Amino acid sequence: IKFSFDETRQAVVYDANENPIQEVYYVNGKLNGPAKWHDKAGLLVRTASYFEDKLHGELTDYYGSGQPMRVAQYVLGKLNGSVTEYYEDGSLRREESYVNDLQEGEAIGYHTNGEISDKAVFREGRRKGDLQRFDTKGKALDDGSGGGGDDAPGLKKFVKKFVS
Repeated sequence: IKFSFDETRQAVVYDANENPIQEVYYVNGKLNGPAKWHDKAGLLVRTASYFEDKLHGELTDYYGSGQPMRVAQYVLGKLNGSVTEYYEDGSLRREESYVNDLQEGEAIGYHTNGEISDKAVFREGRRKGDLQRFDTKGKALDDGSGGGGDDAPGLKKFVKKFVS
């Protein structure tokens, strides 16, 4: 492993074959600016942006094919904004939102054919209500009575039925 540090404060870590495996920038000894990571084959596996040693901006993980796997938004080290996951063919796999590292709002999963696979609503990191699941044709798989969140009427009915 070789390490270089140039006058622009770019730090590059190289493997034994002198291929870059990590590229980052430092200002006053802290990560600041764009960063890239590569695997042993030289393929890009992650890009990110930092401010004062904290993730700040977009973080993207990649499949070996180069397609984005996961794209997340950070503000000063915390998830803030959308997190989107993709299948390797580029189609949507999951969409979620976060505020200060806590899941917030509707989370939606997708089947490989683009149909919705599941839906749930989150408030301050906790699921509210039932997880809705759907088959590959978009038909609901259950009546919402299982896997409830904080205010899960379905779970309460289930517990009442089998505990009483």
